Amino acid sequence: MAKALVRIVTCAALTLALWSVTTGSSEGDPVQATVDRPATIVAQLSPSPSESRSGSSAHVIIAVTHYSPTDDGMPVEVVVTGRIGNGPEREVGRFGITPDVEFKVDDPSAAQRFSLRLPRELMSTEPIEFSVQMVPVRGSGRGASVEIGDAEIR
Repeated sequence: MAKALVRIVTCAALTLALWSVTTGSSEGDPVQATVDRPATIVAQLSPSPSESRSGSSAHVIIAVTHYSPTDDGMPVEVVVTGRIGNGPEREVGRFGITPDVEFKVDDPSAAQRFSLRLPRELMSTEPIEFSVQMVPVRGSGRGASVEIGDAEIR
């Protein structure tokens, strides 16, 4: 009886943990990142029997559906890191939104997309947890935010 209860509690905790990590990314709902609060989104490379990735590199495509610049007009950049499971976090890349003006798209196909090359350490068919954060170049970065519509690995 005690073993069964431990299994039930473990399964419930795993389900809750996976749900909290993938909320927003699996259903296509945007997730918001700010200077104070990174967004987390999970993506996975779909293995294709017709193509081998041994000699090529994969990219993560980040779709930005909404951007708000800083209150003071100072520049910010978007920093994307990734990790597989409990492994170390690796920086994938950085990008900036230009022109530095607010935008919002309702149609996900109209999102601004940014392609970042995956580091060799993240080349896997396992799910990759990406963290997206706004980082001020100068100033505090207050007011800056991005909504990430989705992330796709190609």
